[in-house]
Amino acid sequence: MSLSELPAGLVNADVVVSALGSGQRVVTADMMAQAIKLRRHRPVLLIDVAVPSDVETAVDRLEDVFRYELDDLEKAAMQGRSTRATSASAAWDLIDEAIAGFLGRRAARAAVPAIVALRQRFETIRQEVLAERPADAATATRLLIARLLHEPSALLRDMASAAPAERAAAEQLLIRLFRLARDEDEGKGR
Repeated sequence: MSLSELPAGLVNADVVVSALGSGQRVVTADMMAQAIKLRRHRPVLLIDVAVPSDVETAVDRLEDVFRYELDDLEKAAMQGRSTRATSASAAWDLIDEAIAGFLGRRAARAAVPAIVALRQRFETIRQEVLAERPADAATATRLLIARLLHEPSALLRDMASAAPAERAAAEQLLIRLFRLARDEDEGKGR
């Protein structure tokens, strides 16, 4: 609209975008106060993208008038960028957590064949002991334990001559697998 139509146009406008940049304040506080009164205090959004500004800063003191300049828009954009960066960081954390969980479940599934083979081996030995029909449960369980531990015990004796690091790793694995207490741990009530 032309500058002469501006006062009447402000009465009907909910959003005003000003980009004249003439160096004169074309929207004054008095002009906006009159428009707000005729609008019955319906809010107006003024977006002043002109350099220099087209809207008087005194307009900020009027109720129901919301003025934004380029600086305000830049601040809003920067704040939005910061918020998006924070949200993106949180999203990446969720993705990392989901990936770690997936990889853990996949690794656990990779161990299943070894666990199945171990159970099958123990079941075979149990069946052999039961086929011998020991007279009592104590004899049967003693025989079962002896057979289950025979091969691992022989391997551990063979490892006595292995490198110290390899031997220590094997011992730590056994302690973890079977929740064994070492001599020094037994004194601690473990």
